[in-house]
Amino acid sequence: MGKTDNFIPQNPPEFVEVQADETYVPEQGKKNKKIQVKTALIHNGRKRRYPKGKEEQLILSNKKVYVGVEPSLEFVERVSADMERNYRVSEAKVSFMIGDGAESHHTFKNYFPEVIFQLDHYHLNKAIKRGCCGDKKLEELIFLLIREDRMEDLRMVIEGMSVEYKKQRQETLESLSSIKDPKKRIQMRMNQMEILRKKEKAFQEMKSYILHNLEAVNAYKSLEGKVPPANIRRGSGGAERNVAVCVGYRMKKQGKAWKERGCGNLCQIIESIKIW
Repeated sequence: MGKTDNFIPQNPPEFVEVQADETYVPEQGKKNKKIQVKTALIHNGRKRRYPKGKEEQLILSNKKVYVGVEPSLEFVERVSADMERNYRVSEAKVSFMIGDGAESHHTFKNYFPEVIFQLDHYHLNKAIKRGCCGDKKLEELIFLLIREDRMEDLRMVIEGMSVEYKKQRQETLESLSSIKDPKKRIQMRMNQMEILRKKEKAFQEMKSYILHNLEAVNAYKSLEGKVPPANIRRGSGGAERNVAVCVGYRMKKQGKAWKERGCGNLCQIIESIKIW
């Protein structure tokens, strides 16, 4: 991990990138209860680790990590204020954010309306696979429309599938009406409708997720020609790594569980460390 340069830039930065994520740690004394830990990462782009060497390994420039257990709105308020003070996000020539589409990420845009928000494609791909429920043709079609940046066609396909599920329910009911045995007919109807209900629920969750974040699906393409290619990303790998290093390794292993206060205190210590 690179050393964080805690500085206040004299001039507005050329580029600022923010990544956000969250994870859950076991809560002490409460079975199956977990504490949500929010994380955020900010930096000024990627640069070569060894400028004069042949190796082209990249590191994040002026990176800083934020960790906390406070409510999402309070976390966003605290982090946004610090980012503005230390990174001048609102004055940056290009400001970019990558996240999984959680409501807190949209709240961040309220503080920095000029930021370009990119939906993390790792979370997007997982949502698509869950929502398609094994329908490979639909899955491939959605991925194709995303690759070709055909967002309106994507909207039409997703909204059209909602009509298709209603049609499937009606066809299922009609196909079962020919079964003469009432008990068998009722049992088969319950089984078939339950399968359809689960598929439709998964699809509706995917639909809501994509349509709510439609403008952010391929927002990274707007950076082309404005920033170096190394800074054009569509995944929050940096944030995921920081969740693992800053939270996972210290709070989840060896059967650890936490009180919220203790977890919050450790988050403050983690955030204050200058090397990650």
